[in-house]
Amino acid sequence: MLCDCPGLVFPSFANSKAEMMTCGVLSIDTMRDYVGPTQLIMSRVPKEVLECQYKVRLPPRDSEKYTAIIFLSLIASRKGWLTGSATPNCAIAARSILRDYTTGKLLYVQIRPDYDIVKHGVLDQSGYNIDMSRLNSEVDGNALNYEQMDSSNQEESKSTLNLSKSVVNVNQAV
Repeated sequence: MLCDCPGLVFPSFANSKAEMMTCGVLSIDTMRDYVGPTQLIMSRVPKEVLECQYKVRLPPRDSEKYTAIIFLSLIASRKGWLTGSATPNCAIAARSILRDYTTGKLLYVQIRPDYDIVKHGVLDQSGYNIDMSRLNSEVDGNALNYEQMDSSNQEESKSTLNLSKSVVNVNQAV
């Protein structure tokens, strides 16, 4: 039996737009919400793999700072993707991560539903053959740390505040 269906048929198993975006059903270039797909990727891919792939140091998974915005800001800062107001361009970073995920550069493998540890053996879910002993030295050496980002944001806001105070003082003098 041959069944023809014109156009795109959306899968019935996808729960959200974020999932359809990560599966490659929806176009990455037309996305408006980039936080949802990025958060989904962060929940699927081990933290160590993300750190090694993008050379950033993320907060612990159980921390409230382990968010998509922090991750995207770190990557955008590392790559130099800034907006006109010199803030990290998270939208471009999200597109880059989604492209890496959908093309297989950022690997995610789901365990089969009938997996049995006795029958199939023990799995190591640390990533795609990452030597975990070398990971800390490689990432720490040249990684952008989320704590550094917090301190640089505070310094930028202080310098912006000082600049705005000096502009007010100049305007009052004139």
